[in-house]
Amino acid sequence: MSLRAGATDAPAHAHTPSSLVWAFARRKPMGVLGAVIVCVLLLTAVFADRITEHKPEQVRRKPRFAAAHPADDPNQVITVDGLR
Repeated sequence: MSLRAGATDAPAHAHTPSSLVWAFARRKPMGVLGAVIVCVLLLTAVFADRITEHKPEQVRRKPRFAAAHPADDPNQVITVDGLR
């Protein structure tokens, strides 16, 4: 309680949560960007079961690519004249 006449307990300008967030965003824009990235990662982790198309056990375990060069195939013999 104040001893001055006409003084109130409320501050001259009340800070709402949205005005505080906006002031923080204006002062530290990279901090807001970091917070948004962290929130997106957390939401992705929380809803991962609903986002995925298949269960982890259903992933193909076969090689996806063929041998890039015939020399990469251990069963093929390469000779000077190209004949086996």
